[in-house]
Amino acid sequence: MEDQELEVKFYVANLEFHRLRLLELGAQEVQARTHEMNLRFDTHEGELTYKMQALRLRQDTAARMTYKGPSESKDGVRVRQEIE
Repeated sequence: MEDQELEVKFYVANLEFHRLRLLELGAQEVQARTHEMNLRFDTHEGELTYKMQALRLRQDTAARMTYKGPSESKDGVRVRQEIE
């Protein structure tokens, strides 16, 4: 079975309002805001970019290498293979 990423992005004008509302509804913050560093890799010829693929090394509370395949978008939802 292939791992897939389903991605939808929303604009949030007032982050603090939504954070407080979620707390009112019983949600709990499980991790404080964390700075992350992202490094993207490609060949000298840009083969991954040309094929709409990505190879990323991300460090936040841990380090992870992720491959992302080409994406398809339908009704505002982006779907792509993701191997982490």
